[in-house]
Amino acid sequence: MKGLQFLQDPSHDIQQLHHYATVAKLFIKFNTTLPSSAPIERLFTVAGQILLPRRHRLQDDMFEILLF
Repeated sequence: MKGLQFLQDPSHDIQQLHHYATVAKLFIKFNTTLPSSAPIERLFTVAGQILLPRRHRLQDDMFEILLF
């Protein structure tokens, strides 16, 4: 089986994917980032809800703790 051959291949170079078409297709499918800004927009929305005028003394480290 080609999948087992891929796992037993001693080479760790990305170029070895050219020898294993099925593994290459799966690699591209599952290792491709989604071009979406939605997660970043949600992060800014939450940050705006935390960093309010009444919290003007909020330290940077505490802001990061609350945000993440």
